[in-house]
Amino acid sequence: MPLRCGGRLGLVPYRYVEHMTVLKTGRANLLRGRESVGGKLELDGKQLRFVPHDLNVQRDQVALYITDIKQLRPAWTKFLGIVPLAPNGLDVEMRNREVWHFTVGGRKDWIREIEAVFDDTRTR
Repeated sequence: MPLRCGGRLGLVPYRYVEHMTVLKTGRANLLRGRESVGGKLELDGKQLRFVPHDLNVQRDQVALYITDIKQLRPAWTKFLGIVPLAPNGLDVEMRNREVWHFTVGGRKDWIREIEAVFDDTRTR
């Protein structure tokens, strides 16, 4: 199954990096157009990955490289993209201005964990 790399062009084969430890994982939805794709979000020392459930129509996996993230913003989940429903959204803006919209539980924890990994990669 292909992996869409945020901040990178094209599709690349999906491979887990064996030596990378998953630091955080949880259920999430990724908004793709009007479809909310269910799956899980994983954070390791290099990437934020979204792995969709097999039952989704759109099943491409997404890897956002931590070093390519420009900004993390709390957001609202919206009905039909207009009506705010719940304050459980997480917008990830990449350096190329591409924005990925996730719905997660505990978005403040996600933001804190992603920022910690980002800070760790900058100090290396």
